[in-house]
Amino acid sequence: MTNINLYLIGDDPVIQIGLEAVFADIPNINVVLRTQRSAAVERIRRQATSDPVEIALLEWSMQAEPSQILQLCDRLFQNRPGLKIVLFCDPIDSQYLAAARSAQIQGYCPKGSNIETICSTLEQVAEDRLCWPNRRDRPTTVKISITARWLYNNAQAGLNQIDRQLLPIEQHLENEDLPMADWLFWTGRRRELKVTRWLVNQLLPPYILAESEAETNTSPPSNPASVSGSQPNALVPQTPTEATSSLTVPQSLFEKTRSQLQFDPVNRTQTVLPLDILKPEKQRELLYIVLRETQNVLEELRFLTLPPDEIAGRQGAIVREIWQNATLDFYSKYYTVAREDDLIVDVVMQDSPTIQKNFLDKIPFVGELLAYLLFDTELTIDRVAYRSESPEAQERALLLLNNLMLQIANAMMQLLLNHFAELEIVKQRLYTPRYQSSRQIARLRNELSWHYRQNAYIEEPLAIFESRYELLTFQGNAIVPGMIRASRLGELTQLQGIPWFVTILLETRDAIAPRVRAVVSFVGRGAIYLLVQVVGRAIGLVGRGILQGFGNALQETRYGKRR
Repeated sequence: MTNINLYLIGDDPVIQIGLEAVFADIPNINVVLRTQRSAAVERIRRQATSDPVEIALLEWSMQAEPSQILQLCDRLFQNRPGLKIVLFCDPIDSQYLAAARSAQIQGYCPKGSNIETICSTLEQVAEDRLCWPNRRDRPTTVKISITARWLYNNAQAGLNQIDRQLLPIEQHLENEDLPMADWLFWTGRRRELKVTRWLVNQLLPPYILAESEAETNTSPPSNPASVSGSQPNALVPQTPTEATSSLTVPQSLFEKTRSQLQFDPVNRTQTVLPLDILKPEKQRELLYIVLRETQNVLEELRFLTLPPDEIAGRQGAIVREIWQNATLDFYSKYYTVAREDDLIVDVVMQDSPTIQKNFLDKIPFVGELLAYLLFDTELTIDRVAYRSESPEAQERALLLLNNLMLQIANAMMQLLLNHFAELEIVKQRLYTPRYQSSRQIARLRNELSWHYRQNAYIEEPLAIFESRYELLTFQGNAIVPGMIRASRLGELTQLQGIPWFVTILLETRDAIAPRVRAVVSFVGRGAIYLLVQVVGRAIGLVGRGILQGFGNALQETRYGKRR
């Protein structure tokens, strides 16, 4: 038997610990390292080379994109010449197997195989023999029912959500300066998510069978997986997009919002917005991403079966998830080119509390909007409840959705202004020509800073005192201000400091101004009376006396000349 130094690569700690325990009893297989996929290249590169054959047993989850796995294999081959790779993954389609073989991966072992099969595969690869199953060796399956397909779709949506939540947590835990309390909290959170993901993977099948040959023939294939699904008894891996069912929300609401984004948005609010720094096409791209992430989060919430009264209590976490997902999706295209020494996830996690406190938590009516989109609940407008299908409710929901999108987009741009405003690659690819210079960027940041302070100390207390909400919405392709009247008594009683003093000044002005105006009016009328009736008449009498004196003098002069 050939001695093997084995590297276990994967993101499921339960599987890795189990494999390590099993291989400990096998004399010719020595588990040198177990690591996650994100750190595999660097950690294996640091290992000293050894005489025994080095094999990496790479766990491939169905939630991972095939292109990511193949890129990881290429990097492993480049950094570790002589390394052999064996895939350990769910049963996959022959299309993916062909791609793996073309990437010089030496073997494949399906999950669920017994330990003898796994050891046999590793020994064959160690002897420079390829180990790939034939089509007849593929596991036999039966056509699943509609109920099983529904369960599978729900499981895939849940696994997709778990993986998206694990990514920023894993990156955040790599920070060596993380406080102990934060490290304990996020470690526990990661452990809970991984256990949940493992349980879901154990309870539900990792693959699904095509419905029927007739069904696949009626619809043309749109991807390689659907091509293989056209064959009878072919296994078709389900991507998260394919597994997501349609949302039970007013679809016309999202269609109207998409139609509003067909043209480049223009700021007509008379105030500066963080979005103004972007090119028009980049603004549209950013808003499309926010809208898509909003729909994705709504779809995930549908599977949680939360009652409507609990949505309001979790609205902060929901909006934060939309902001984080949209931020990672948008900035990952430019951030990796701009600053490779940092991780965008670290920046997002670092600024997340500040962004949520200063921007996301101030978005109004989020709970009402989510309940409307998820459960078709009524919307209260001017103290009148309207059914979800009524035009009034749809118009109000569209206003709230537009405001939610624009506020999240502005919060995303605030992250850029705080960290990447002066990066040249970002300027060239994202900024409108007006803000290409450092002076204009600094001017925009100063204007935004002044606007936020004015809004926090004056405009927002005034809006609270006047029981109204200032919103942003679309009117055609223009971003315009909107307003909703609603009681804000709870916020008014919680004001402190300068905002509270501003409301006191307003109340004092409202109390004193009418009386002052009345006194000024009374004094003004008295002054007018004195000037007209007293001073004016006196001046008139004096004038008459002067005129009479001039007349008498003229008459005396005339009579004197006659004498």
